[in-house]
Amino acid sequence: LYSLPMNLFPLSIASRKRMKEWLAYIECALIFLLLTACRNNKVKQSPYGTENIIGKEIKITTNIPFLLLNDTLKNLPKSDYTIINYIDSSDCVACNLYTLEWKFFMEEIESSSPHKVTLVVYVLPQEKDRTSDLKWILIGDDFNYPVCFDKENNFARINQLPVEKMFHTFLLDADYKIVLVGNPITHPSIREKYKSTLCAEQ
Repeated sequence: LYSLPMNLFPLSIASRKRMKEWLAYIECALIFLLLTACRNNKVKQSPYGTENIIGKEIKITTNIPFLLLNDTLKNLPKSDYTIINYIDSSDCVACNLYTLEWKFFMEEIESSSPHKVTLVVYVLPQEKDRTSDLKWILIGDDFNYPVCFDKENNFARINQLPVEKMFHTFLLDADYKIVLVGNPITHPSIREKYKSTLCAEQ
């Protein structure tokens, strides 16, 4: 708030002090209202929480082939569980692939529970991201898991994915229904939940 020039008003020192206090109170109130409005706006962008998405069926798009290194897949391998990792174009796609981290995690799961889970990655490339460059990253890191370059964003649209990244990675059961939500690569606590679920049944 702008300070008023005190020489315009013939006020006593005590009155001026009270006026400054009131102006400070008003400023604090405005800041509080702004913070509350921002918080409410954030809540509106998240119409449902984790508990409401558990059990929801995820539709796997089949109109676009999946890449598996230098090969293509028309149908995904069937397994007890499937991890879906969706990467949108809001950030650096190449930075968020985490190919080596995913490989290490999947090898860790595979060592305890062989052939139990499949990893599938959907990528919505940015305009500046050339698909050929992203493919070379996958090949260079020997990322031997199905990847779909979904340029039309069909997967997110069909499944009505929210904008929040925490809802972009799922553990699905054999019927493609959500069991867990969250990225085990970037969140250690979620990683432990994945491991306890996938390694519980031997």
